[in-house]
Amino acid sequence: MLAAFVTDLAFNCRSLAAAFRAISWEASPLWLGLLAAGSPACYTLGCLTLGRWSDHLGRRASAVSGLALTAVFILAHYFAAQVWQLFIFASLSGAALSLFWPTVSAWFSDLAADTQRGLNRALGNFNVAWSSGMVLGALLGGGLYRFIGPGTFLVLVGLLFLVALGLLRVPQVRQGAEGVSVQLGTEEPVAPALTARFLLSARLVSALAWFMTGVNLTILPKLANLLGMPESQTGLAIAAYYVAVVAFFWVGRTSSRWQYRRWPIVLPVPLAVVGMGAVAAARSLPFFALGCFIAGACTALAASTALYYALHGRVEGRAASTAIHEAVVGLGAVAGAIVSGLVAEAMTARLGLEASLRGCFLLVAALAILIGLAQVVAWQVMRRSGAKQA
Repeated sequence: MLAAFVTDLAFNCRSLAAAFRAISWEASPLWLGLLAAGSPACYTLGCLTLGRWSDHLGRRASAVSGLALTAVFILAHYFAAQVWQLFIFASLSGAALSLFWPTVSAWFSDLAADTQRGLNRALGNFNVAWSSGMVLGALLGGGLYRFIGPGTFLVLVGLLFLVALGLLRVPQVRQGAEGVSVQLGTEEPVAPALTARFLLSARLVSALAWFMTGVNLTILPKLANLLGMPESQTGLAIAAYYVAVVAFFWVGRTSSRWQYRRWPIVLPVPLAVVGMGAVAAARSLPFFALGCFIAGACTALAASTALYYALHGRVEGRAASTAIHEAVVGLGAVAGAIVSGLVAEAMTARLGLEASLRGCFLLVAALAILIGLAQVVAWQVMRRSGAKQA
């Protein structure tokens, strides 16, 4: 849990510090979008190619290797002199993390009983850990960069190497009969077709949630800077997003009643519409924070359900399954960063910079409505397909 907490703290700090440094070089919205997209793009590709390695090589070796490489590439941020160099190093750090997150997710599930309650508690603890790190990372990213500038990257490198050293002392947990505790208990079996239906709907809103995150991390710092908000206040607004994520993760881990219910995979859609609408209209810190908090609630519900249905009922191939989950996360963030950067760049000449930046948040709200419709169609198609097979 500590490794998940510190790693996301460091990486969220890195994202904000890189954005602030690029803004200080007067980077365009398109370059900010590319900078925000580089890391999740390479992370997505890495998850699809490297994410399942720990099923074969072991959890500890994969996690420590990923952290060490990430620290090296964050160190390179310190020496960057132009935006394109930041982009390269950010992309490489994302690729390195693809060795870490699928591994750690599978490691947590290895330690859990494969009951709804046991898996829910283990994944809940994991989600609370990494999202708490994101909260503190957002706060430190703004504050640290304001006081020590590029020195922020050196602090983060030290933190990651300490975590890597700590993981070397954690006992190796192997999957299968030796490592995974499978306890079916008295739970009624869940049909695989039903799990697949919930998983698809959950992954749709998960992609939406992380698309929204990519837009937030790309556009919000630029809009806040345009309105004259200091970096520390921008960090507070983004921290409100992650505070909501932590709070809803904590509530979710205390109960299993939300599992195999439709409302947790439907509710993220209206939350995204309301949250992004609030951010689009905001002009001061309290309203930015409110919109971000609502958007964070959307992300928590989407992330919890997607990861749970990806792992429930599985004994083998857990790292491969979580790699697909993480790839959806990365792909959503990539699309959000790139699309918002392109849209803002294209609309600026016609509407002005501020209006084009605000329009990116309205784009997310429109996308959320489309995702909601896609959920309805996918649910009906899969239900009819399951009925025919039965």
